[in-house]
Amino acid sequence: MKNKELLFFIVGLVLFSIVLTDIYWWIHLSSDYSKSFEQVKKEYLDRFPLFIRNARLITILEIMVLTISGSLF
Repeated sequence: MKNKELLFFIVGLVLFSIVLTDIYWWIHLSSDYSKSFEQVKKEYLDRFPLFIRNARLITILEIMVLTISGSLF
């Protein structure tokens, strides 16, 4: 039983870390005030594969990942 709980915790932690990394990227990119919002948005979206280069889709995916992560914790 302990191994199952540990596995759930580790998977939840990895998923949570993925979302935190994404939020860090956005904060890091948007802290450069010499760029316009559109430039920052383009640079941010260029970090993702072509099939998910949509801000709404990324947001929905992050909400789903956080929901899964929260349920695993």
